[in-house]
Amino acid sequence: YEEFWRAGVDLGYKIVGEMEGGGYLYSGGWPSDASWASSDWSPMGWGYYGFSKGDGLTERYWEEPPVDRAKWLDPRGRRMTHVCDRWSVDRHTPMQLAHFNGVGYESWENVWGVFNQFTTRDGEALRRNQEVWRWLGSAEFTQNYKEWLPCNS
Repeated sequence: YEEFWRAGVDLGYKIVGEMEGGGYLYSGGWPSDASWASSDWSPMGWGYYGFSKGDGLTERYWEEPPVDRAKWLDPRGRRMTHVCDRWSVDRHTPMQLAHFNGVGYESWENVWGVFNQFTTRDGEALRRNQEVWRWLGSAEFTQNYKEWLPCNS
């Protein structure tokens, strides 16, 4: 992806791509994209957070919520990860991970042509979360977090 991004910069186009595993120490994909250095040209990416697949499909998350290190390491919070749990049948945990980390949520219902419908409960949870997320985004809450810290005067 780095070559694609650099070609856009050379032509005067500011592009943002969202590659799978980009910006993280990830064994898949292109070697140049699987390092922390790739955060220079990959400000977005899909997030897969601490889980195991007991039956090869159902994701079971760890007890403690994982932290999006790429977003945490950038003091201005410019990184935008989208939590991706494409085959999930209970979407509450991925939505909570997105909220906890101040990142996006990928709400896949059509996964490469296979329909994975939201339940009424998950749809309502997403609708309610979106209200909060839109407000937090417009308030730039995570970008200006220093204003919310107590200071010693």
